[in-house]
Amino acid sequence: MGRRRRYYDSSPLRLDTLNKKIGGVCSGVANYFGWSHCTVRILAIIGLFIMPHIVLPAYGLAYLVLDEDNAEEYYEA
Repeated sequence: MGRRRRYYDSSPLRLDTLNKKIGGVCSGVANYFGWSHCTVRILAIIGLFIMPHIVLPAYGLAYLVLDEDNAEEYYEA
């Protein structure tokens, strides 16, 4: 099991390149808050149906602004 993130943890919000489905935004948010990846993806899909004019630009902006994590380097070693 992975370590759960605490509110005082100082790791930044990043795109998750290992668990991504489309861009890694939902996986990055899930890692940041310590939530399940599936939960965040389901919430994003529900939000997409309820408020697409907010969710789509927010997802796109997060994809453009957030940095990618370097998890592949750690798993190769």
